[in-house]
Formats: sequence, C-alpha cells, structure tokens
Amino acid sequence: MLIVGIAQRLLRPEFLTGNTTLVSENLDVPGIIEDILQVLPDTKNIVVILGASPFEQFWVAETRREFQPFANRVNFTWFNDLSLEEMQRRAAALSPHSVILFGTLIVDAAGVPYDHDDALKKLHAVAKTPIFGYFQSQLGMGTVGGRLYQDQTVGLEAARVAVRILNGEPASSIPPRFLARSLPVYDWRELRRWSINESRLPPGSIVQFREPTLWQQYRWHMIAVAALCLAQSVLISKLLIQRRRRRLAEREAESLAGRLITAHEDERRRLARDLHDDLTQGLARLAIDAGKIERGAPVVNHDEAGWSMREELVRLSEDVHALSYRLHPSLLDDLGLVEALNAECDGFSRRESIPVEFKPRDVPRDVRPDAALCLFRVAQESLRNVARHAGASAVEVSLRKVDGGLEMAVHDNGTGFDSAEDRGRHSLGLASMKERVHLLGGELDIDSAPGSGTTVIAWVRLNEEGKS
Repeated sequence: MLIVGIAQRLLRPEFLTGNTTLVSENLDVPGIIEDILQVLPDTKNIVVILGASPFEQFWVAETRREFQPFANRVNFTWFNDLSLEEMQRRAAALSPHSVILFGTLIVDAAGVPYDHDDALKKLHAVAKTPIFGYFQSQLGMGTVGGRLYQDQTVGLEAARVAVRILNGEPASSIPPRFLARSLPVYDWRELRRWSINESRLPPGSIVQFREPTLWQQYRWHMIAVAALCLAQSVLISKLLIQRRRRRLAEREAESLAGRLITAHEDERRRLARDLHDDLTQGLARLAIDAGKIERGAPVVNHDEAGWSMREELVRLSEDVHALSYRLHPSLLDDLGLVEALNAECDGFSRRESIPVEFKPRDVPRDVRPDAALCLFRVAQESLRNVARHAGASAVEVSLRKVDGGLEMAVHDNGTGFDSAEDRGRHSLGLASMKERVHLLGGELDIDSAPGSGTTVIAWVRLNEEGKS
C-alpha cells in the first residue's frame, strides 16, 4: 500500500504496518494566517471557503480549531453553508480590509459538484478583495500565495515511489516521507493587482510569474540598435568633420592660390622695376659713354671716363648677381646648407644692422637639395619677418641634427605676438613656409608671446644614409 497526501493528524499507527509506505507533507495552517497578516496587516476579516462534502466538513472543523489563536486579531467568516452562486455574490460585496482564503470546493451547500480549479477561477473573476489559497497548484489561478501545501511536489514524489513498487521493490523497504516545508511563494501579478509591496513578504519568499521588463525582454535588440546608432553617429560626425575640413582646406587652397598669384605678380613687378631702374638705365649710360668715345667726342679726362665706366660695370655685375641670388641661391648648390645659411645671416646683419648669431651643430655634410632649399627659404622668410615686424636687437639661428632629422630654429628678442589670436590669419610667407616643410613630411612650429620674442622651428627627416 502507498498512502499519499494524508495529514499527519489523521495518520493512525496501524496505517504503516505491513507492506506500506507514505508520501505527504504537514500543512501549516496557522502559518497561512500569519503570512496573510504580515502581507496585509490592516486585514479585519478573513472569509474561509470550503465545500459541504464530508471531507471538506472535516476540514471546516479542523481550521476553526486551528484559527482560534487569531480570533482576537481578525474575524473569520465561513462560506461552507452557501452555494457557489451565493459565494460569488457575497465575495463581490465584501467590505475593505477583507481577504478570501480558498481551501477546496468539491461540493457546495446546494449539493452541486464542481471542478476544483473552475470554482476558484469563478470566484477570482468577481472578487473585490485578495484571494489566498492552501495549495501549490492554486498559484497562478488567482491566489496571492503564501506557505502553500506542495500538492504537485507530493504527487511527483509519490509517482516515483509507485514506480519503484511496481518494479518489485517492497513498500516496507521505502521509508515514509514527509516533505520539508517550502518557502513562501507569491504571484507577482496578484501582488501588483492589490498593491502589495514586496518588502512586506516574509524573508526568503519566492516571487513567480514576474513579467520581464522591456530591458529584460529586448536588451540585446536595444544594445544592437544603440550600437548601430552610435556607429552611425560616429561615422556621420566623422564625415561632417571631414567635409568641414575639406571645405576649409579648399578655401585655404583657393586663398593661398590667389595670394601666390599676387605674390608672383609682385615679384615679377619688382624684377621688372629693378631691371628698368638699375640695369637698363646703367646700360644706357654705358652705351652713351661708349658712343661718345666711339665718335671721338671730346672727353675732358679719358682716365676718369674709363674709371666711371668700370665702376658702372662693377655695380651692374653686383646687381645682376644679387638678382640671380634672389631667384636662386647658387651658394647653396656650391658650398652646402651651412655655408649658405652663414652667408645669409651675415648679409642680413649688414643690411639690417641687427646682429645674427649662427650656431650649426652635428649637421651632415651632404644634405639633399630639396631639404636644404626648404630650410634655407624658411630662414630667409623668418629673417625677413624679423626685419619687418619684430623690432628685435638680436637674432639667433641654430641648425642641428635631432630625432632623426634636421632642426632649424630662428629666435629673435623682439616684441613677439599672441600666436593663439593670430592663428588662422597666417601671412603668405608663413603659409609658404608651412607648405614647404609639409611637402617634405616635416613639421613647422611658431612659438611667440607679447614681449617674449618669436621662435620659428622647422624640422625635416633625415633619410637612410643620414641625408635629409
């Protein structure tokens, strides 16, 4: 014999004699009331629903006795003498601070039998107060929950024992078992319906049927969409920044092109003026003097005339040399970068009466032409700016090998300027310097502050053989 689900209070000693075993659980009836009063401490009335069958009448008597210790805290109302229709009608009209404790309804007082679950669902449909139950199987059908009798677990365990007996194992060899009391279990949907805060639940309570949040349901979709939006935003931002930079570069290139055309025209104008004012007029004077001598015109002093023509030829030769040097410094090709810079510094000192100290250090003897010309032009433009704007009394030009390249620095002790304010308003000379250096993959930096002078630093990389 296998005895299933019988309460220990009903278990007589002779039941377990012979080839018999048992699977059950002790129902904690007072614990059910304690949980109700903890979850809903304002409860004044508990309506107990049990049917009218002999089995249910037995439990009516048992629960009346079990509920006696709570009589001074809450009122108990019994519906066992009502039909289901009357139970529904009265459940729909219960006063506030009432709850329903649903046990079983196998047969109502009118003698009408009911399916256990169907009766609970009908009451739940009309009840205006929370419904608590006795059994684990009632959770999810409208009951709030609590310390429930594990009828489903008892049934599963009894089925396992039955299989063992059917396989030939004697029932007497299987020890009787009462399941351990389970933790309180609650229906999250009913807690929300009756505004019961989860903080009121007994310690260790389990909440089932909790609806997942939107984040829990769709978090991976949200993460994927957010990542896609972020990637698109970054890409769009980069494209916008790139477009803005391109437009700025185009405008700067257009501006630079216009200024270069203007500069070229100005340079041609200066060359034409120099040729007209100096070379052409000098040649004209020489032609007049030579014509006089050729015609045998009277000359006061032939020696003086010859000396004058010689001086004019020397001056014209110097002018042509200076003009040629301005177009391209031949000294750079003949003697190299160091000598060309030294000569340029000396010439600047003589012309502008500003002392220039040139400090070369560890400079390779053979510097490739494009790098040498780049650094030379940067030095020329920097010295020209010193003469025009700096108001300096001394200049220092240094050239050294550093970081795998050649670095040239032109420093003056002049008035200086605010480089932050002047950024974006570069002159044509500065733009030309930057362009020259960048074409060789180098770097150009200008450090200046009002009253602290100006330093122009240009750096170009050396090649594998030590040449720049």
